[in-house]
Amino acid sequence: MQRAQLLILDEPTASLGIEDVENLHHALLDLRESGMGIIYVSHRLEEVLSVSDRITVLRDGTTVGTRLASESSTADVINLMLGRDASHVFRKSSDARESVVLKVTDVATATGLSG
Repeated sequence: MQRAQLLILDEPTASLGIEDVENLHHALLDLRESGMGIIYVSHRLEEVLSVSDRITVLRDGTTVGTRLASESSTADVINLMLGRDASHVFRKSSDARESVVLKVTDVATATGLSG
């Protein structure tokens, strides 16, 4: 362990709080600077992009793409993961209605008036 050149982490932040995640990431950056190779497996895409030099996406056990993290966005990674454009999945518009469908006032119950 004293001469390790590669560290493999699988979902290392799954059960950590925010402060512990930050501490882990600082430690990983220090290890990287010292020459340690790190494989960081996670579904938390923002974390992956923030601590990685390169990202590789696997789908069904096959590599579907490798990108520089600095040139990638969460949407890029999701597109690789799904194998198609996913912009329609994350719509920015709402289906909320602008007109009132039901309005109730001064409702009485067996225990009294509810306001």
